[in-house]
Amino acid sequence: VDAYNTATGTEIGAPFPITTNLNGPANLALTPDGSTIYVSNFSGLSITAYNTTTGLEISASPITMNVNTPAGIAVSSDGSILYATNQSTSLITAYDTGTTSEITGYFPIVDAVQSPYGLLLNETILYVGNTMNNTVTAYNTSNGSQITGIFPISDAINFPAGMVVFPTSLPPPSPPLN
Repeated sequence: VDAYNTATGTEIGAPFPITTNLNGPANLALTPDGSTIYVSNFSGLSITAYNTTTGLEISASPITMNVNTPAGIAVSSDGSILYATNQSTSLITAYDTGTTSEITGYFPIVDAVQSPYGLLLNETILYVGNTMNNTVTAYNTSNGSQITGIFPISDAINFPAGMVVFPTSLPPPSPPLN
């Protein structure tokens, strides 16, 4: 895994040698304090945690309980909850990062989630990109309930695998010129 300065685009230090328990890495999530990086192993059916200073796997990982083709992952602002999409089972799971155990019953099984891949967390709302029905669904992070009416089904959305939030003080980027 390489780290880059976002202002200059230059690499920061040498890459750290994450080599254990990687099998089809799909996404990364960093804890707010920067000490741990989680990697979703799409083909390996697990989520693995690594120390960002040493690159070594943290002993409590990998997370394998109810993980099936994990794609999108996100960590809460206090670092206590790891959220994951499970594409093949169309489930969203939440894990206690201290114990790596699943927080059961957190997200209900709903028809709106179909092959979830993309994941974006903004503290009170967890946005999920559903690649099978080309929609984005939203969930309340305090209780896992679905929030309806945020995103209408739209022909403009196609395979929502990644999402980003722009600060309101910045204009959205311009489309590339052909």
